[in-house]
Amino acid sequence: MEDQWDEMIDEQLGYSDDTEGGWADAIVKAERTTLFDHERSLASDKIIARKMQAIVDKETELALKEGRVVYRGRKSKPIKKYTQGK
Repeated sequence: MEDQWDEMIDEQLGYSDDTEGGWADAIVKAERTTLFDHERSLASDKIIARKMQAIVDKETELALKEGRVVYRGRKSKPIKKYTQGK
């Protein structure tokens, strides 16, 4: 059973018969891949969040120019209330 396990792991990692690979190598590789994907996802999320915030800021600016009151948060309990000039 253990030999079958090792053969499956070796096959997944691309090891040939002349290289020694083990389950610990698979764990290390999986951890590195996961960390890399997570960091890439965080960077992408930050970019998207900044773009979305820029849209919200522009919409707020336009609404204030139209003389409307802008509420951040819930209207009944606003975090902040914006009016033109304030």
